[in-house]
Amino acid sequence: MMGDGRGSWGPGMMGDGMMGNWWLPGTGDRVQSLDQARQRAKAFSDRLGLRVGEVMQFSRNFYAELQTSDGHGATEVLVNPADGAVQIEYGPAMM
Repeated sequence: MMGDGRGSWGPGMMGDGMMGNWWLPGTGDRVQSLDQARQRAKAFSDRLGLRVGEVMQFSRNFYAELQTSDGHGATEVLVNPADGAVQIEYGPAMM
């Protein structure tokens, strides 16, 4: 549902209607470093009034923790390395 298996994510549930705030389209530029992933996560977190905490790299994506202004955990996001799209990580966001 989140992609076509080639590393790109389409809008699907995340880009339209009520869920539009939980997805940031990619820029088309590859994300290859933690700093680039942090910049993309910041572009997303700024829309929600949050800040970026720890950023990690995994084999298929980058993962960033988002925090409130006082440093409490708010949610987590995934950053697609193929195009820089950012989406809320469903599991932690549902807790």
